[in-house]
Amino acid sequence: MKRKNNIVLSVALVALAAALLLCWVGFYLRGQQAENAPPIADGVIDLTGFDLAEEVVRLPLDWDFWPGLHTPEELESGAAGAPRKFQPEDEKVLRSGTYRATLRLPEGGMYAINAWSLDYATRIYADGEEVLSVGTVAGSAGGFVPRIQSYVLPLFTEGETLELVVQYANFSHPEGGVMRDMAFSTFENIERYATDAMLPTYLFSGGLALMAAFYLLQFLLHRRKESAAFALCCLLLAFRSQQMVISLLPADYDWYALFRGFFIGSTMVYPCFLLLTHFLFPGRFRPWVLIATAAALGAVDLLVLLLPLTISGGFIMPAVLIAVPGTLYYLLRVVTLYPESDTAGRLSIAGLTIFILAHTTESLLLTSVPFITRTGLAPFGLAAAVLCYMLALNIRQRESAVLLERERRRAEELDQVNKMKTEFLENVTHELKTPLTVISGYAQDSLVVLGDTPPDLEDLKYNQRHIVSEAGRLDRMVNQLLDVAAIEGGRMAMEREPVSLASLLRSMADASFSRLDPHGNTLELKIADGLPDVLCDRDRIQQVLLNLLSNAVRHTKGGTITLSLRAGEGYQEIRVADTGEGMDAGSRAQAFKSYVERENRITGRSGMGLYICKKIIAAHGGEIGIESVPGWGTAVVFRLPEAGEEAET
Repeated sequence: MKRKNNIVLSVALVALAAALLLCWVGFYLRGQQAENAPPIADGVIDLTGFDLAEEVVRLPLDWDFWPGLHTPEELESGAAGAPRKFQPEDEKVLRSGTYRATLRLPEGGMYAINAWSLDYATRIYADGEEVLSVGTVAGSAGGFVPRIQSYVLPLFTEGETLELVVQYANFSHPEGGVMRDMAFSTFENIERYATDAMLPTYLFSGGLALMAAFYLLQFLLHRRKESAAFALCCLLLAFRSQQMVISLLPADYDWYALFRGFFIGSTMVYPCFLLLTHFLFPGRFRPWVLIATAAALGAVDLLVLLLPLTISGGFIMPAVLIAVPGTLYYLLRVVTLYPESDTAGRLSIAGLTIFILAHTTESLLLTSVPFITRTGLAPFGLAAAVLCYMLALNIRQRESAVLLERERRRAEELDQVNKMKTEFLENVTHELKTPLTVISGYAQDSLVVLGDTPPDLEDLKYNQRHIVSEAGRLDRMVNQLLDVAAIEGGRMAMEREPVSLASLLRSMADASFSRLDPHGNTLELKIADGLPDVLCDRDRIQQVLLNLLSNAVRHTKGGTITLSLRAGEGYQEIRVADTGEGMDAGSRAQAFKSYVERENRITGRSGMGLYICKKIIAAHGGEIGIESVPGWGTAVVFRLPEAGEEAET
């Protein structure tokens, strides 16, 4: 049943997560949609055929290009020479360059561009005036300051053309200078477009950050190692988007520190997910694989920290290759564990598989696809992986909570049993000690009397009577202990035969009442005529009657003891009533429990008499109860099914 409930819960949570993920995908695609792209010819982008008040267009990227840095005046005068197109090999060779394009607009007005700056410093001119500077563009490494950011650039023009000149410089990384996608429209449309583009990133990163905080709190409260590992995974993934992190930083942030931080975070995600899988499948993996993978990636990260970025910036691919053996080992190992895994284990396996595929694919394309450098390729896969792990952790935590609660209840039950055992031993020891002390005392007195000349026979008879009485009491207590052991061990045998309860009550009254009654009470019998026999164990029912009768006379002085027998519908009812001291509500509630010493209505101070009576009557398929009012007496009533009507036991 528990496994079925876990599966139902997992399906429900996956369905909810899928719905949220689809909404997120919708936001993402809305922000990243490739709107209409106008043509470019001879460096002119014609936008006159577009309704820019309603739509956003994507500018073409093959602008006129000049190696080196050139001002708009130099381009206009022809001093920079003839333009050409930027070639793929230029990215690794040219450290600076200049782009130019002229936009032909439907009319003048307020327009805007939403784009990423070029790698790794950018300056933009509009109609000859500088309108944007990201980092410091310079012709040499001495004055160069790298920095990137996403921007919304307002552009105002009174005419129907707008000339844009974009300069870049790159002296910090092996690659850079490639033109980025530019979204162009009216200022209002671009602001809305940029917000839509950023919304899924903030939702994704913010959700992961909240999840990291939640599972970190889980770790602090419950000390579960898998919660700490999962919190670390979520935290690294939350800050993997350059676009989100840069938007939170001041304008003069240190790009070198940022790049190194992204590199280390990207590589450390691998061992963190392997560590999480290690904790979710304890004892199933060789720890040295995880340690070796983390150590190798840590060594690469150390080199990135120490070496210039012009050298270490190309370490992304080696880092991915270093992580491949360890991740493949874990992946192949969990695949073999799939058939024997529970729901949580299979979700963990799915999460690890999705993570490896998504993150590795993104890492392999990171240096070749500019879009991936900024926004990433794997958010969908990583979100799915995180959801799988989250569901697995929730199921494991629910199972752990159930086990802990079960252990707690078991500990409480064991503690209660120990307390009952201790109390029982104390009570039994006390009760056994009393008759033994009395027997010892009277035996010693008898020895003294026998030493007299001549011995006093009356004193001897007096001592012997008390010894016999206490020995009988001791015998009854020992028999009760044996009965309790037989009852609780399920060994109480019943030898049933047809018995006349009327005859049994009369014989009990004749043979036992005078011997049991020390207080001069009167016995009354009220027995209905013509009652059929009852199928029962005669000795056990006689034991019940002796217990109840002895109990009644002990708590009644100079009163009346009444034994009643009447017929009911399918049963016969015996009632043992007295006019003694009675019982309060608390004593009645505890009367049939074992091992507890009571002061009022228990046969013997050990508290076992009524407990044994109840078990015997229940074994016959009958019922027993107490009616009592303090100061007015007590009646113990039990019913036995007539022959052929007894319950199965």
